Amino acid sequence: MTAPEKNKTGFAGLSSLESNVDVTEKNPPSPSALSASPTQPDRTNTSTKAASGASAPSSPSTLASIPATQSVRPQAQKTSSSPPPVTYVGSSKVFIVGALTVCVIIVSIIASKSNDATRPAENDANSASTYVEVSVPPKATVPKITFAVASLSANVREKPTARSRQLRVLKQGEILEFIEVTGSFTRVKLLDSTLGFIASELLIPEDDFQRLKNLSARQYVDQRSDEKRLDSVQAQIKPMDDAVSEAISAISSRSPSIKASLQTIDEGRHVGIASDEAAGIWYSLAARAAANSAQFEDAVLNARAAVEAAPLNPDYYVAMGLSSYKIGYLNGLNMGATMLPILAPKSTNAWMIFGLSVATLDNEIKYDTFAIGAFVLAIKLSKNPDVTRKYFLEMSNKSDNIHLKKLLNEALDEESKNPSVFGF
Repeated sequence: MTAPEKNKTGFAGLSSLESNVDVTEKNPPSPSALSASPTQPDRTNTSTKAASGASAPSSPSTLASIPATQSVRPQAQKTSSSPPPVTYVGSSKVFIVGALTVCVIIVSIIASKSNDATRPAENDANSASTYVEVSVPPKATVPKITFAVASLSANVREKPTARSRQLRVLKQGEILEFIEVTGSFTRVKLLDSTLGFIASELLIPEDDFQRLKNLSARQYVDQRSDEKRLDSVQAQIKPMDDAVSEAISAISSRSPSIKASLQTIDEGRHVGIASDEAAGIWYSLAARAAANSAQFEDAVLNARAAVEAAPLNPDYYVAMGLSSYKIGYLNGLNMGATMLPILAPKSTNAWMIFGLSVATLDNEIKYDTFAIGAFVLAIKLSKNPDVTRKYFLEMSNKSDNIHLKKLLNEALDEESKNPSVFGF
């Protein structure tokens, strides 16, 4: 059985606004993460981060040579025979003795030279028999980088594209060897040595998988509560309040100045905080799976854990906002409406969540123009306006909130009649 190529329930529909993705491979560790990777980004069908994270370094093997050990034959000791004893018989024989002595010395020198002359040949023979003994150490090996599937299932593709031939469907927790990153895909080797590509957002490092697999979303948030991570981020974005107010005013009046306002926010944002990319991918994938199964409370809890892990990732606020809207959890929706215009001011999803939040303000008619304007701006910022229009129309048709229906329909009508609204 293969993983479905498209799931249109839950906030999977949201994903379709901005990307065309492989089913279980919606939108990798980086591998956020997709990175992974890692605190490993094929670290749930997620990536890392996530993961949201590069190719593994290879170390060439090094041969260590051992000094040669030479085996040389011992050379025979040279012995010289002593001259025969000389008998001294009177002075007339001194010359004879001297002459004999000189002769013996000359003979010894000649013999010595003769012996020396023969040594090179002997040494050559020894050299021919000399051998070098080299001990070759085991080939150096690079530790494997292993990832785990973070999503409930993941398709292994022949090429790094969602339209490529499917080779295999893997289950959550299956271990893979990392080869390299290619675009939004990671090339991996399966346990049976099959090579293929998996969306990077569906993978986290194996170590992170072992760390997170038995840790619930609520437990993760509780563990990090003392760090007050969201409080830190909100304090850092506080200086952007005036710029956001100007943008909202431009939305209300449909002013072309909105472009400059969004640019000011985008350039003036200075926020920094360490992220647990693998955890962000892990819990965001769990949130997606829960939303696709209409288990929106679980989806909110997991999206909240993803936000805790990576507070600067806009996608996690979108996931939490949409699931919160489904169950009427205004805190989750309002958190997204507060953070997204700053973290992703030029995105469709930021102003969609903002519009939904404003539309739920106790049916306050005085805020209707802000909500309608936000929906119109969301369409204008969309990479695929037709998809966004269709999404808003389906939301309107399915909503039980009469006021929201009205606002969505008015936004669609206004954008249709005034294509150049906001100067786009």
